[in-house]
Amino acid sequence: GEAPGVFEADVEAAERTGGRVILSLSCGGLRLAASAGPDCAARPGGRIRAALDLSEIRLFDRETGAAILKGKNVSA
Repeated sequence: GEAPGVFEADVEAAERTGGRVILSLSCGGLRLAASAGPDCAARPGGRIRAALDLSEIRLFDRETGAAILKGKNVSA
């Protein structure tokens, strides 16, 4: 079976910023932003397998942009 938190997503954009790659992803109608290491080979138009790190997850209100959840408040 699949490990918890693992999913496939379409890569909408990939932006290299210093030692990280910021990815814009879409999955099941959701839009996600993800941070990956510098060796990330994801490219716009591609599809990747990703895993959620619940200790680092951040959720924002779509209407206001206000943070509604920060990772350290999440229990698996």
